[in-house]
Amino acid sequence: KEYQTELEKYQQLVEDRDIEESRRLCVYLDTNQTQFYTIDNGMYYLPLKQGVGDCVKFGDKVKIGYKGYFLNGKQFESTYERRQPLEFIFGQDGQVIKGFKAALILMNEGAKTKFVIPSNLAFGCSGSSANIVPPFTTVIYEIELVNLTKHNN
Repeated sequence: KEYQTELEKYQQLVEDRDIEESRRLCVYLDTNQTQFYTIDNGMYYLPLKQGVGDCVKFGDKVKIGYKGYFLNGKQFESTYERRQPLEFIFGQDGQVIKGFKAALILMNEGAKTKFVIPSNLAFGCSGSSANIVPPFTTVIYEIELVNLTKHNN
């Protein structure tokens, strides 16, 4: 019975946090002067620079530069500051957050796009492993697809 009570408290906490995250996201979108496009998974995007060629597919090698921000505009991460783009094989598990996978399939080489990624597609209910991004936090990433090497099937 104690377990059931604690489980119910936890579930209410999660639901409350989800509601608060949704509220913050709505406030951000309402107060932002830019019109974002919606993706079915709950993400939003805004193209900043057009790319060329094919979009990313499973098995392609990608090199990306990105900056990560909180909704208040505070930057928490940047490959540009590290001077080291992220390079990986698209589709391999454990490489990037789910929101990056959803973002990259919309991009082609040279494209730069701003994505608003809700926590369920970012760092979820546990937050980032380095404790920089708290649990239940929507994040914004400006992603640039620097290089795309197509996988030969």
